[in-house]
Amino acid sequence: MLLPQSSAFQLLSHRLQCVPNPELLQTEDSLKAAPKSQKADAPSIDYTELLQHFEKVQKKHLEVRHQRSGRGDHLDRRVVL
Repeated sequence: MLLPQSSAFQLLSHRLQCVPNPELLQTEDSLKAAPKSQKADAPSIDYTELLQHFEKVQKKHLEVRHQRSGRGDHLDRRVVL
C-alpha cells in the first residue's frame, strides 16, 4: 500500500497517533449507564494526577534545556500550547 510521503502527511499522521483512545475518555455517567460486564474492564484514570505529572516532567525538560543553553535563570517560564 502506497501512502503519501510529504511532510504534511507525516505531520498529520503523527498528530493522529497522539489522539487518545476514545475508550479512555469515558465519563462516569457513561460508565454508570454501561452494562456491569463493561464496568470491570473500564480503566480508572486520575486525570488531575496525570496532568500534574506531565507538568512536572515538562518543567524538568525545560530546566535541562535551559541549563544546556546556559540560560538557567529563566526556569519558571511555562510553555503554553
